[in-house]
Amino acid sequence: MGRSERRPYASAPDLEPNEIGVGMRRRLAMLHATMVAAVVAAAPGRALAAAGSQSAVANWWTRPTDNSATVLSALISAFVLLLPVLIAWRQLRLSQKTLEAALAQTEGEAAVRAAEAKSRRAAEFQQRLDQFFTTGTQAAIAIVHHHDRDVRLSAERGVERVTWAECELALVPATYRPYVYEPKLTAIRDCFLQWIEGLSRLWYFREQGLLDPIDVEHIVKPLLARLVAHDTPFFRNLRIFIQYCAAEPVMVMCQEYARDIRPSLPDDLERLEAALVRGDYGAWRASPWGPEAFQASAARLADRAKAVSTPAPHP
Repeated sequence: MGRSERRPYASAPDLEPNEIGVGMRRRLAMLHATMVAAVVAAAPGRALAAAGSQSAVANWWTRPTDNSATVLSALISAFVLLLPVLIAWRQLRLSQKTLEAALAQTEGEAAVRAAEAKSRRAAEFQQRLDQFFTTGTQAAIAIVHHHDRDVRLSAERGVERVTWAECELALVPATYRPYVYEPKLTAIRDCFLQWIEGLSRLWYFREQGLLDPIDVEHIVKPLLARLVAHDTPFFRNLRIFIQYCAAEPVMVMCQEYARDIRPSLPDDLERLEAALVRGDYGAWRASPWGPEAFQASAARLADRAKAVSTPAPHP
């Protein structure tokens, strides 16, 4: 293996930064102990004092180097003192470089994991949006925004013209106008059923923490704002159809992002029945699901809201 291919710090990926820090502290302690031991061992005073040569001990450091043995002895003593220091310093530098390599690798792995998590979240978000934006849902959204346009109601049908007049007829509840097989009206109704189901699914994803509330708001708020802001027969019948389908999540989101559509249901039903009496939608039948039943329901909702808004007295 050439010099350029050597890995002097190959152990770095195998060690955690905490483990390397512990090793550095141990090496520093060893360095301190080695220096103390070297100084004690190299001091000649102990050996000479044991032999009774006090004067030699006092003059050992200061006497002239009159022979090569004394010089050699001094050099050996210096080498013995410096060698442990050099070894410990080298080990300390290796530990520092190993720690730096491990920290750099840890930071790199953290960045890679963050990028992978971001990519995975984007893919999951797109997958959930695909579950919402089906062919029928896209057609319903296009119809909500335009009163007369060409849309594809289903994958099996081609592009065809759809007007709000056709949609308000398709959205009359079956309790007033029994559903019969009319291909285009049935396809329109299926589109809005998919739209309601998709909105309910987005609400479920938001409640489970699978979608960010800000993302859900950006998707549904413009649609629900149009639903509650317009009072044309089409939007009136659409509000009735949502409540006829008992789409509670959609009604909750209307209340959060636009306006609660439940209190206006009795008025919407009265105007729908007036249109049925005028013959706007052909044959129809009286329904027990009429304004009187929802007047009582609206009164109960008002009483419940009043009870919630009134603080309970302190004992």
